[in-house]
Amino acid sequence: MPRPEEPASMLERFKDTACQREAIRDFLAWLRKEHGLVLARWDEHYGDRLDPANVVLDELIAEFLGIDPDRLEAERRALIEELRNP
Repeated sequence: MPRPEEPASMLERFKDTACQREAIRDFLAWLRKEHGLVLARWDEHYGDRLDPANVVLDELIAEFLGIDPDRLEAERRALIEELRNP
């Protein structure tokens, strides 16, 4: 899946990828509900087994879509500050 072109800001990227983020979350929820599938991680240190991947899905999705959470938060805070002090 091609990633969107680099927007001027993370706020723009976040807005522009809303449908993609929702579709990915819906697909993963569907896999879990309809097929009992979950994300897992191969653990070589404990007898070569699969363990459920305890991850924050929104963080993984953001990484996949090229959204930097620190930059996004900084831009949100700057926008709030700008609105408070025009």
